[in-house]
Amino acid sequence: MINVNLVFDQQNARSTCLFLVIHLKLLIMTKTNVPKKIINFIAATLFITLVGSFFSGLNTLNAQAFYLGAKGGWSLPELSGGNNEISKGWKSRSAFNFGVLASDELTKKFALQIEVNYASQGGRKNGIQPLYDGAVPGLPTGVPFYANFKSDAILNYIEVPVIAKYVFLQTHSQRFYIDAGPYAGYLLNARNKTSGTSSIFTDKNGTVLMIPNPQNPDQYIPLPAQSFDANTNITSDIKKFNFGINGGLGVGQNLGNGNLFLDIKGYYGFLNIQKNPVNGKNNSGALVVSVGYAVKID
Repeated sequence: MINVNLVFDQQNARSTCLFLVIHLKLLIMTKTNVPKKIINFIAATLFITLVGSFFSGLNTLNAQAFYLGAKGGWSLPELSGGNNEISKGWKSRSAFNFGVLASDELTKKFALQIEVNYASQGGRKNGIQPLYDGAVPGLPTGVPFYANFKSDAILNYIEVPVIAKYVFLQTHSQRFYIDAGPYAGYLLNARNKTSGTSSIFTDKNGTVLMIPNPQNPDQYIPLPAQSFDANTNITSDIKKFNFGINGGLGVGQNLGNGNLFLDIKGYYGFLNIQKNPVNGKNNSGALVVSVGYAVKID
């Protein structure tokens, strides 16, 4: 016999989940500059996770299990966006990501997880790029100058994701899952590490800056090459707080009194990281590959 109340609950669940996802999608589109492809991915992942978690709660209720664990891995952060010469052109760089987690397994297919992670965000430029005012003493401010050097923006955060995890395939000893949820980040410190020696250019095509020859004012010579080896503290230029979305997939393997897991996640911050719009507008983001182990707490 068909359980009418169950069918009604399932229909309401689909409608409620769709309503929440559509409104979240509209909120992100109107309040942020997140690319449309990323918004659609977020919406689809959240919808699948929410619906799956509801049905698992209806159909596979069992005793709860609680896990504590740790994880670590490799991250590929990048600064996206950019609305001026200073903030454009950032590429990915390599970094570490590690943290601790607590996971509440509500059913066989659904769990809620909270993490506290050390996450290094930022990006890299390598080649001809614009100079900040004051980067080279003696050059006039307010005039664009360029140089050929390497620059790493290193932004270190404590990030706290809250994740809904849905198991879509399960074997005797393995679980394959998708997960998604919001995260908040607090900036610990930020620095801009630069290296290299370069002539100064008046444009991004590499036109060398010429100055009067001190020995013969009627002649012009190139400004001597400048060293850009520096490690500049830019913490005061970056907003202290950020928030965004994360989501991905993974696999867990039963091992001893816990689970060994491997997961891949994408992170995207909704806020522009710069305090001063003169420095441009960028959003943080990263691809993170992690390995970890969670112990079941009886």
